[in-house]
Amino acid sequence: QVRSDLPTGLDLMRTASRIDRLPEASARYPWLKLVSGVAALQRGDRANAIPVLEDSLAEMDRAGDDVGQWMVARHLHHATYDNERFVPFFARMEASPRFDELPVTARVEHLMSSAYGVLAGGDWDDAARRIEQAIELTRSKGLRTAAEVLAMHLSPLLAVAPGTVDRIDAYAADAATTFEDEPLIRLGAGSQQAFVALLRCEPGPAREAALRVDELPERLGGLPYQRHTLDWVLAIAALARGDLAGAERRAGAPWVGAGTEEAWTAGSWPRLALLARIDRLRGGPVTDVLRRFESRDRGSEFAAQHTTLVEHSVRAQVAWAAGDLTRAEEELRAGVE
Repeated sequence: QVRSDLPTGLDLMRTASRIDRLPEASARYPWLKLVSGVAALQRGDRANAIPVLEDSLAEMDRAGDDVGQWMVARHLHHATYDNERFVPFFARMEASPRFDELPVTARVEHLMSSAYGVLAGGDWDDAARRIEQAIELTRSKGLRTAAEVLAMHLSPLLAVAPGTVDRIDAYAADAATTFEDEPLIRLGAGSQQAFVALLRCEPGPAREAALRVDELPERLGGLPYQRHTLDWVLAIAALARGDLAGAERRAGAPWVGAGTEEAWTAGSWPRLALLARIDRLRGGPVTDVLRRFESRDRGSEFAAQHTTLVEHSVRAQVAWAAGDLTRAEEELRAGVE
């Protein structure tokens, strides 16, 4: 059953919980490992998700299960951002005559995964094409499971692809109405509407959209990526209103794990750029944020380019706070490049 219809959303978490209660012998089955790994990834637990998914991929390979390999590779790509390893794999799969045999939901998942890959490679037009195909395939079939894929993976990172902001906005409005009784899809649509409004420099509507679904990530088991998007939107909206305390509360909140410093460092470095700006606006020296950035655990970093961008932004705020506007401009220009 797992192989023919991989669960999503709450069904995924329930299935993973059942697998955890099975005898240890169940670990022999790579599809059960896949479910456990994906569930850990959905909770934001990359440290445990990646080894389980790697084991599953190796076993799928030994069994000659092409579809299984593809399914595991897609989730490992989400977990590791290793485009060099996985983008060629997806290209081979897409060129295979068996690709059209995949279920609709699997094809939507492929289009979303490959969109991130080609976007990282700089082909924004191809990314836009894949996003459009994923949206249209989901709309034409009206499948809840396909809509759940877009709810989880149609993120602000993809909005730079040409025309994608308008496509995401139109799809989110449609999904919010069509699947109003499905909390995961409603969460995805709400967060999409929130970040689209923010990108259009409309902080009021962005805040309203985010607050409508703000309680859903925790109700649905955590969903750290959606939590991160909502917190980011609400932090920027608070900053736009001059509410520095509200902006700091949202920007400084952990979004992975149980709120420990170790968990916080696993994926929240972009928030330090915003915290540095808040410190500077308060008239502070920004040294605490800089210290936190410089003491980070580089072993937890999986997007070096993002980290470099954050560093330029933080150092610009430090220089600005110190009155060194020349240095601040140099750091900001380096970040723009």
